Amino acid sequence: MENAKVAIFEDREELRRLLSNQLVTTGHQVVAEADSLRAAGQVINHLAPGDIDIALLDGNFTPGRLDSGEGRTIARLLRARLGETVRIINISYSEAPIEGADIQIPKDDLRAIEQDIAAYKPADRQP
Repeated sequence: MENAKVAIFEDREELRRLLSNQLVTTGHQVVAEADSLRAAGQVINHLAPGDIDIALLDGNFTPGRLDSGEGRTIARLLRARLGETVRIINISYSEAPIEGADIQIPKDDLRAIEQDIAAYKPADRQP
């Protein structure tokens, strides 16, 4: 997808910055970011269908937590608010996939993330 509108839900600032810079460099817009479950809820409450095309979602926001519980909660909030109008990409080092995500890509594989965004066609999704 060209010129995707992306939201980044990731607790590590350096990774959010790296992802944001990469996405902007390749022609996308980063329209929202959140670094905690609470911040994610606030961002999502202000979104409407069409505001974002892609959500990059880390599974764990609490150090030492490996169950993707926070990511699962955010994915549920995104689906409740935006339905199937958003593609959720689980970016994580964890082996535990996020329930509700469309795909899981390791967060350090920027090329794979960009390729997935580029190949995404919103028309393929159900409204």
